[in-house]
Amino acid sequence: MATSSARKKVKETPEQREKQTTERLWMVFTGLVAGHAVLLGSLYRVQIARNKELSLESRKRWQYTDKTLPATRGLIFDRKGNLLVQNEAGYSVIVDPNEWFESQTTTDTAVARRMRTLLVLKEVFPEEDFSDLESLDLSKPPQEPYPHHDVRYWVPESVVERIRQAAADHSTPVKKTKGRDKDSLPQAVADLPGVGFGSTTRRAALNGTLAAHVLGFTDITGKQAWRGVEASQNKALAGEIGHASYQFDLITMIPGTAVFQKKKENGVTKAAQRVHGSHLTLTLDSELQHDAEKAIGAAVKKHRAEAGVAIILEAKTGNVLAMACAPTYNINAARTTKSASEQEVAARANWALENPYEPGSTLKTFTLAAALEAQKVSLNSLFYCNAAHKIGRDTIHCAPHGKFQHGHGQEDLTQVLTNSCNLATAECGSLLGPNKLYEFLTAAGLGRRTGVGLPGESPGKLRDPQKSVWQPIDLANISFGQGMSVTPLQLAAAYTIFVDGKYRAPRLIHSFRSPETNQETLSPLVAPKPVLSEKTAAQLRVMLGLVVEHGTGIAAQVNGYSIGGKTGTAQIFEHGGYRGRYVASFVGLAPLDKPEYVILTMVRDPKVGDHYGGSVAGPIFKELAEKALLQSRIAHDRTLQSAQDALAKQRALANAIE
Repeated sequence: MATSSARKKVKETPEQREKQTTERLWMVFTGLVAGHAVLLGSLYRVQIARNKELSLESRKRWQYTDKTLPATRGLIFDRKGNLLVQNEAGYSVIVDPNEWFESQTTTDTAVARRMRTLLVLKEVFPEEDFSDLESLDLSKPPQEPYPHHDVRYWVPESVVERIRQAAADHSTPVKKTKGRDKDSLPQAVADLPGVGFGSTTRRAALNGTLAAHVLGFTDITGKQAWRGVEASQNKALAGEIGHASYQFDLITMIPGTAVFQKKKENGVTKAAQRVHGSHLTLTLDSELQHDAEKAIGAAVKKHRAEAGVAIILEAKTGNVLAMACAPTYNINAARTTKSASEQEVAARANWALENPYEPGSTLKTFTLAAALEAQKVSLNSLFYCNAAHKIGRDTIHCAPHGKFQHGHGQEDLTQVLTNSCNLATAECGSLLGPNKLYEFLTAAGLGRRTGVGLPGESPGKLRDPQKSVWQPIDLANISFGQGMSVTPLQLAAAYTIFVDGKYRAPRLIHSFRSPETNQETLSPLVAPKPVLSEKTAAQLRVMLGLVVEHGTGIAAQVNGYSIGGKTGTAQIFEHGGYRGRYVASFVGLAPLDKPEYVILTMVRDPKVGDHYGGSVAGPIFKELAEKALLQSRIAHDRTLQSAQDALAKQRALANAIE
């Protein structure tokens, strides 16, 4: 019987085992050394040899440089804190055609995505031009990214919902999958390839027409400002944009990696962090502004006039409480990029300070005040008016009215103002002389800009007799408000001298407030400038009161209050002469004894009804003075009229034509 022999296992000696272990250790060590050598070599190549090159490549890939940080435009308020202009939240609509190429399928190509996207957008924005997107070659991905298409800078949330609903209506329903309830309906895909909605704001006035000529407007982005305080105070309202760099991973920005870029100002390097625009508070009173706009708008419509102005100043400070112009316009409609018509552009003109006019008889108050102050005349001085007076080869006239068809006859200084006598006023101007009259008028702010803080302000026209000699006829004409021009704002501010003898420059900008710190910076009040003595100012107030009580300003009376003012009916000088068009105006103080308000009303070229300052502008003054006094709860300082007194006033009014 054959037997298998077992193989004997050879037993290793300790010497052999030690030798094999040593060899293995050397192999591992050699491998580790080699691996570390390769690693160190790679680190050297990356960290040292190619450090600059790879760092630049890294920044290109992971860091977006010069990212603009937009600043929020400041809000605008009235004196009582009522919001006038805000930043209205909404959404931008942007199409990125590059996204049409992402994850394409055989059934959902870039061309198909474009077709679906434009189908939806044309339904929501039928007036939009998408020709740039329609002309793109989508047969293959572009070598360089296609530019974005800005469909709308701002739309409300309701429009975004319309787009999403339209996208759902035009998209292919998702097919049912196994395991889904047999009775369930297929769901539509509501996304729209390449269309994004970004949060944004637009500039918006809460009441589109309120104080339009004061506020002005911006484009829809708020970056470009036109007219009003939006333009003149643009630097403070706009703030400063910031510039920063951010590091990104594959998906989102890495928190805490913002690095503000540096900028140099006057040689000093500063961090370019954004500064939000300051909030602006105006001296305007929204309620009085609304009343002024309503009153002057109705008057312009009633008389079919070219334009009108109503201004209310705080008598003791010069603060502008209301500045209304007609025709007016809607701020929110003006921000569009579409070209405005000639009529729309004309409506944006601020007649209160952009278009000067000859003040006519409203200037006579200053000529008489200057003559009184210089002691060239007194209240008891007598004058004689026979309706016409020859000066050299020229003749000046008084307008016949009421019982004064052949002149005013003999009159004292108070009657000169009450009757609005051209001849006697010219005589007072002659007693003063050109230099004295010019000095007084300029001291009252005429012939120069008021500096109220609005763009486009005209200085008016008042020639310096030292540079351009006034002939005797020039002196006569200027004495009663012809041959020179003023803006309504200039004239209203000039009448503040009759409060206590001091001129107060009009002030519109009350303060700025930082949105970050809430710190308020007040706009400084210009110190009142002495022009008249208080005695002369008081004498003129009495005379202005008599103009309203018995003279050409009867229509401006306010029941229960003392009122003083002056009417003006001036011809419009154009094309080298006077063509029978007029400016009717009234400017005065209320209440007269302790003035709180200076109010000016002006209607340019009334074509229906009268064209006189008393009958056209006087009633507007009455309406605004009454509302301002009642709003301030100023107590009556005159006995209320009875029905019999009111009838007598109406009879007197019929004869009070300037």
